[in-house]
Amino acid sequence: MRLFLLPRPEKQMTLAGLGLGLVFGMPHLSLAMLPKEPYRLSEVPRMPCPQTIEALVERMLQDLPSYANRTRTRAQISASFVVLAGRPEFESLPLSTLPETSSSTQQVFFTTLQRRYGRDRLSYLQEYHWLFLTPTTKDWQFVMLYSTFGPYPATPDQPPQPPRNSSEGSTAVAIRDWLADCRAGQLPVPPPPRAPLKFPFKLP
Repeated sequence: MRLFLLPRPEKQMTLAGLGLGLVFGMPHLSLAMLPKEPYRLSEVPRMPCPQTIEALVERMLQDLPSYANRTRTRAQISASFVVLAGRPEFESLPLSTLPETSSSTQQVFFTTLQRRYGRDRLSYLQEYHWLFLTPTTKDWQFVMLYSTFGPYPATPDQPPQPPRNSSEGSTAVAIRDWLADCRAGQLPVPPPPRAPLKFPFKLP
């Protein structure tokens, strides 16, 4: 599955050049992906941290909603909750405008789904994340995170916002917390895998 609808450039790409092509090409989530039986982090045994970037991110996304919501609770953010995180992509973009990165830095794209409670209605919002991680001799370190958002379900008449640096936001804090627990061997055993989902998704 291709991540971007726009053709991949032959030369290095700047962040501003990504624009809406980054967002519209990213896969969307569905409420049908919600687990029927959520598990509690305190009620399961622990397991070691994955070593490869693919296994690490796949595992992180299973735990990310719980970590993100605890971060939001500490920050007294009560009007929205992360209910899903998934659809990772690992195809990197060539970049020339991000001095924080190095040749060993890995790029990951993933999507989260938020449930928002308004005064008189319930709504959903998709966030598209561009994560940078770098390997060390023992683990993976957070470098930075860029994010943008759009409505759920996505509609052409409501284009998402341009990507912004969200390295100090609640999702980035949750990722750093998860990586710290990963290094300490404090990750819970994940629930049994579910059958892979296929596009296009349908609203529940």
